Amino acid sequence: MTLSTDGSYVRATATEPPPVADAFPPGMSELRFQGARVDDDGNYTIVGSARPVDVEFLAPPELELFLFGVTALSDVEFAVLERGRLRPAP
Repeated sequence: MTLSTDGSYVRATATEPPPVADAFPPGMSELRFQGARVDDDGNYTIVGSARPVDVEFLAPPELELFLFGVTALSDVEFAVLERGRLRPAP
């Protein structure tokens, strides 16, 4: 997975099968992560995503079960969004 301020990830949720848990609020139609370059105040957003063809998710079965509710992750998409603020050195 490559994280980038130019990255974006959009996934429709309305057409998804019912999740194992309540992953999304009722009425939510899509999940959208959008990266943003560093602004004048030092704020930034980086986004990355991976699909099974991009990367194999390697984790202990206990962690897979905790995160995803299953241990066979053949069709899992994984996305990350991180926001932060850069501060000037003292």
